[in-house]
Amino acid sequence: MLAVFFIAQKVSKDTILSQVVVPAPVSSPVSSPALSPVTVPTPVLSPGPSLTGTPPPNTPNTPTCPPTPTFSPTPATLTTPTPATLTTPTPATLTTPSPLPPDTTDLVFERAVDTLDDACRERLLRPAAEYDAEILRINSDTRKKQSADNTKYDGLRSRYRSQLARKPQELAAILLMTNTQADNAAARIKSISSRRKTVALGIRRRATEAVNEYRAHRLVSLRSDLEIRLTRKAEDYRLRVQQLESSQARKLQQQKETEALHQQHQARRLQQNEEKEALRQQHQARRLQQKKDKEALRQQHRLVVARLKEILSSLKETKPRYKPAFDTDASFPLQERHQVQPPPVPGPPTTQIGPLCLSPVEAASMRVVQDTHVDNSTPRVLYSDGSLLNSGTLEVSQAFGVVDLTQDNPLTVQGRTDGHASSAKAELMGLLAAVLSAPPEQDIVVKLDNQSVVDQYSRLVKNRRDTLPRKRFRSTYAGIWAVLCQVVESRPGGVEVVWIKGHSNIHGNELADQAAKVAAQSGSVPWMVDLTQQTDITTFAHCYGGIVEIDLRQLLKQQSTIRHHQAWTSQRRVKRAIPDIEDVEWNSTLAYVHDRHAVFTFYSNSKDSHQRTHHIKKLHGMLPTLNSMQARKPNLYPTCVCRRCELEKEDNDHVWKCPSAAETTTEIWKEAMGKINEWGVQATNSYNAARKREYKRAVDRGRQVPRPVPIHWWPPSDADHVRGFSSIGGARAVHSGSPALDRDEKPMWNVSDLLRGITPLSMLTEWSAVFRTPMSIAKTVLHKFVGYLEAQASELIWKPRCSATIAWEQTQGISAKDKTSKYTGPRAATIVAQSQVLDRTATGGWCTEEFGLARKPNLYPTCVCRRCELEKEDNDHVWKCPSAAETTTEIWKEAMGKINEWGVQATNSYNAARKREYKRAVDRGRQVPRPVPIHWWPPSDADHVRGFSSIGGARAVHSGSPALDRDEKPIWNVSDLLRGITPLSMLTEWSAVFRTPMSIAKTVLHKFVGYLEAQASELIWKPRCSATIAWEQTQGISAKDKTSKYTGPRGWSDTTEIWKEAMGKINEWGVQATNSYNAARKREYKRAVDRGRQVPRPVPIHWWPPSDADHVRGFSSIGGARAVHSGSPAPDRDEKPMWNVSDLLRGITPLSMLTEWSAVFRTPMSIAKTVLHKFVGYLEAQASELIWKPRCSATIAWEQSQGISAKDKTSKYTGPRGDWSQGYGYITHDGFSTIVAQSQVLDRTATGGWCTEEFGL
Repeated sequence: MLAVFFIAQKVSKDTILSQVVVPAPVSSPVSSPALSPVTVPTPVLSPGPSLTGTPPPNTPNTPTCPPTPTFSPTPATLTTPTPATLTTPTPATLTTPSPLPPDTTDLVFERAVDTLDDACRERLLRPAAEYDAEILRINSDTRKKQSADNTKYDGLRSRYRSQLARKPQELAAILLMTNTQADNAAARIKSISSRRKTVALGIRRRATEAVNEYRAHRLVSLRSDLEIRLTRKAEDYRLRVQQLESSQARKLQQQKETEALHQQHQARRLQQNEEKEALRQQHQARRLQQKKDKEALRQQHRLVVARLKEILSSLKETKPRYKPAFDTDASFPLQERHQVQPPPVPGPPTTQIGPLCLSPVEAASMRVVQDTHVDNSTPRVLYSDGSLLNSGTLEVSQAFGVVDLTQDNPLTVQGRTDGHASSAKAELMGLLAAVLSAPPEQDIVVKLDNQSVVDQYSRLVKNRRDTLPRKRFRSTYAGIWAVLCQVVESRPGGVEVVWIKGHSNIHGNELADQAAKVAAQSGSVPWMVDLTQQTDITTFAHCYGGIVEIDLRQLLKQQSTIRHHQAWTSQRRVKRAIPDIEDVEWNSTLAYVHDRHAVFTFYSNSKDSHQRTHHIKKLHGMLPTLNSMQARKPNLYPTCVCRRCELEKEDNDHVWKCPSAAETTTEIWKEAMGKINEWGVQATNSYNAARKREYKRAVDRGRQVPRPVPIHWWPPSDADHVRGFSSIGGARAVHSGSPALDRDEKPMWNVSDLLRGITPLSMLTEWSAVFRTPMSIAKTVLHKFVGYLEAQASELIWKPRCSATIAWEQTQGISAKDKTSKYTGPRAATIVAQSQVLDRTATGGWCTEEFGLARKPNLYPTCVCRRCELEKEDNDHVWKCPSAAETTTEIWKEAMGKINEWGVQATNSYNAARKREYKRAVDRGRQVPRPVPIHWWPPSDADHVRGFSSIGGARAVHSGSPALDRDEKPIWNVSDLLRGITPLSMLTEWSAVFRTPMSIAKTVLHKFVGYLEAQASELIWKPRCSATIAWEQTQGISAKDKTSKYTGPRGWSDTTEIWKEAMGKINEWGVQATNSYNAARKREYKRAVDRGRQVPRPVPIHWWPPSDADHVRGFSSIGGARAVHSGSPAPDRDEKPMWNVSDLLRGITPLSMLTEWSAVFRTPMSIAKTVLHKFVGYLEAQASELIWKPRCSATIAWEQSQGISAKDKTSKYTGPRGDWSQGYGYITHDGFSTIVAQSQVLDRTATGGWCTEEFGL
């Protein structure tokens, strides 16, 4: 078959496809509501012309290969060497009597026919290629046999001629006989060739017939589907027309009602306007009358005042009147109370010029500039520059200088400033000094070499009104910018700020820079800015006695970062894992943590997250080594000896220093050392290229800078390597191949730190000096060196260690679940704490037989106690079981015997505590009475009985009776004490009966109940568990069975029962939906009335319980619903509707079913929709629980019996999917696959991917 396939591939595909004729797409020829009969032509597959044609002249006696079979819209015949013909059925006719909408084009049918044609064409490609290959092979075999026979007989003839040359008669006879044999052999070969061709043609004919039959069968199915679809389309069109008419009628009615309401509203508004106009006129009349009354009163007041003046003028004045010297209210305006002014400016300023406080000498130099002549013909140019020295240290100094070159002698103003140190602060103070130094009427141009200050001046001063308040208030040095803005606005002269290039041989800029540097090195008094002379910002934040000059949010973020960093560096594990935090090159170290990605990016995925977690644990010394696992799970790890060397305890330091890893470390080290030259050359080339780009950028900007000299990388010698690792402990031993890494040395850093990904800063300094390269090149090479060590150590040291540990864990039976489960056992002692008692009491959910029966009815058919075999076992019966009565009595007597011991201990502790309190009070000088020692009096038997009067069953247990608390019904029982509950009423009783303080009684009771709880767990609960486990083993119940999820039936699991349950709930859902519908209509009516609209009162709708006939009619469009409703086990086997009961069980809600329900149940569409939604939802939920999940359980059980694992089901299948014996299939790259009908493919896709047996097959 492979030979045939490869020969078929040699045939030209263009020649084959050019002869394929595809029929025109079939569509419904109906174009009017009255559908005429639809005739669908049936494409027939023709194998091609006859095979009995005239052979070509070049190949005598060789029949021609027939062309590729084509589709023909009319029936065709197949001519073979034998007189037999092949015919196909006649086309079928489809008629639909029902009316259709104007658009009757059925694209589904067209696409299905096109897909069918494509599939048939694909299926015929293989037999055509097989036939062509077989013909070629037959012709080749024929030619070979003919050639062999011709050679054979030619040789015989020549031999006979040479032997019988002297006997012509015998020679003629023998030659005649030889010719006859040759002719017979040729005829025999032709006969065999003809038969073989006939067989090949028959195979091809059968393939063509199979395709014709398949296509005819599919066309019949497509026609039936087309008929159903067109009928439903016509019915849907009719329903839509009816709905459209009814909706139009409703809209007309609503328009009429709306128009009537609008008219009523207009009339009501006209009436309201008339009433408002009348009220307005009344109000105006009343106001006029009030004005007249006020005017009359004013006239009377004038008359009275005039009379009083006449009386006063007649009197003689004995004392002169004095006018106050100033108006107090005008001279001292009150400030608003909410306004918070900044604190007064600190320091000892002696002179103030505007908002600046400065020394007298510097003030004098500023006044010299202010007193110069004003000339506004051209603006005066001032140069300003700032200087920042010792940045990042306590000796930081920032200063500025201003130079005026317009005078005969250059005038200079210089000074220092303090606060938040930055070059921008110095430049800003220089700009403020330049503006205040110039005469107010003079137009000035200030030239700076700081682009950021120039940009901020344009935004915060020149265009301050257009800047958002947040930008103004949150900018750095916002107060100084506000003062500068007020100074500039108050000047009569204009101010312009221009940027110039710094250090570009500009005379004024160079003088200003020199002045700023001189001022920075001087000890003059810093200039201060009085922020109270601006009104834009009224409140400033303070920190450590100074004003916060940067953005407050930025300051808080910095403080939070510093606080977190301080907390991180203070952790003991960080100090233990990283000896010197300041001596770490953190950029490289964090690059390893983030797997060579940028530190501040948001790149992440699951793999990256796991690797980052590993790097962080490795950096902090928190890898899950055996010593940490033993501390977490002492029950699983009894020892923490390394599983590779079996010599020492394995911790985070031993992992990298293990003797078994010494050779690996040496190999990794040598490989990394061998790559240093390669990394050095790369880093040097990158460094030279960067310097070259900087030089070119400077030249393009017009700056004169020296041409950079290229730097070369010199391969370091072995001595250089040794000196480069002088600060790394164990590096010399590893470099020389010694197995001992760093046992005898105690340096700050070891080779193990490099393997963990830590890059020491001291090592970077050494490399830069030893290798004679700039710091950036050494940093790059060291970064790659340590990164290579860290990556290789993880692969070749850590992962083999994990493999060895996991192998040991498997031998010990330690699973992944055991390692992640919570350990609740003792870690240092076996004493049961009171918190554990309370936790155990709070659970209240011991795994009893009753609890198991409720969860796993398939495993626990009964819940009878396995100890007494008398009663049902629940959480109460565990402690009251008759088989545990004697044990309870023994525990009780042991605890009662220890009460005196506990009482004496508690009393002694109480007396000692009171004595310490008395001594402490006396030492503090307080007069307190000396405490009287308290004695513990052993309680009598009657005291014990009275002390347990509130505990049911205590008297019976105390007397040794096997009945615990059967006949009593108190609040608390002995079983509650056994569970660890300490009643508060019992504490009060003990304090009164034993005549002791409450604290002593509490301590004794705590120990008593704790002892009962611990002993009950050991002697009652654990034997009960042993008995239950023994019974489970006899029943074949494993631990996996108890923890697996139970998905079996709990009451009923049949489709019929699910259906009946849902049908029984229809009335309940209908009543609920109807009530909700009526309530919603009532709320709408009330809302409309409140808005003044006149709407008819809604009539309440009632839900009428549907009859059985209504149910049947409501499911008329659902196949199998009648059978399920009647209890038949076959839901939808014999019916072929559009929807079936299985579709409802899958959660599909048909729209046609909603229309039926609304008509059958005589309810609005919304009520029917709500009820149908709940009905289908209930079917879907119950079907998933009671049909699908049990099916999954049965399938999984079968898969387990067949040895099919979950990995087998998810792995990719790469084997053959079919062969030629199964029929002609699709030609794929991987082989041949059987043909699946298009409808089956769509149906399987629509299921949503259920893992059925057919899908798995």
